[in-house]
Amino acid sequence: MFLKPFFLLVLTFVVLGVSGDYWCSNCGKFWGKFFAANPEYKNYDRTEMYFSLTEYCEVMFTSYSLFQCKESFTENYEKLYESIMSNDGPTRAANFCDIINACPL
Repeated sequence: MFLKPFFLLVLTFVVLGVSGDYWCSNCGKFWGKFFAANPEYKNYDRTEMYFSLTEYCEVMFTSYSLFQCKESFTENYEKLYESIMSNDGPTRAANFCDIINACPL
């Protein structure tokens, strides 16, 4: 009886781990496409940028993960904002990759 729930729990963690690795390996491309599709974000001020990205996190993640996403965004804000304002697309995508990696699926 005990083995079935245990097996399902292990299987869940394995599936989440694999999907998380896939997501993290592609997050640079994801943010690159996001900013390419939304160029107006690079002109936002601090407050607008914060709410825009946390709102986007809300679409992408559960409420528990959103809390972690907000924490990560706050911690990395200076670096991220400077990258957004620059024209260095690869750096911008890599920095936003930090946020995605801090937000578990």
